[in-house]
Amino acid sequence: MALGFRMYNPTLIRQLRRSARLSALLVVSVFFLAACGGNESPDQGGTSDRAPASDEGPQVKQDTTQAPATMDLAQQVEFARTELSARLGVEGGQLRVLEAEEVRWGDTSLGCPQPDRAYTQVVTAGVLIRLAHGKTVYEYHAGRGGKPFLCEPPAIIKPPIRSSAGSPIRGYDDGT
Repeated sequence: MALGFRMYNPTLIRQLRRSARLSALLVVSVFFLAACGGNESPDQGGTSDRAPASDEGPQVKQDTTQAPATMDLAQQVEFARTELSARLGVEGGQLRVLEAEEVRWGDTSLGCPQPDRAYTQVVTAGVLIRLAHGKTVYEYHAGRGGKPFLCEPPAIIKPPIRSSAGSPIRGYDDGT
């Protein structure tokens, strides 16, 4: 006696294959989005101005200085001067510009590598700005057109590869 029961159902197999493909696509999408949403890194090459989430560790002051999307060298110098004068609590006229020039950095740390961080080893166009207050010299680094940042410990300051593309601006007229 034939029961008419079929062991192979083509419609069910097609539906299972379709749902397996959709499930695989969903899993891949979730992993991709999770990988893209990781740590944010500003122009500095990996450090962040955000305060730590917990009460442990040093509290980092939020940067309230606004910068245009891209800046020329004169704007970068003025931004660095404004930021440093706010940081030190002094008038901008008390700061001297020792050096401001376009350079090439040896990697994406922009000459200011942080410990325990990895950087892409590619020559990167940028800017070096040296400001002085009294006898203390402050070094600001940036990518070309980017927002300058103060290179300070625990970073180990690395010298740039001098640029032949842009002429250095030494003795920049800072209006004083």
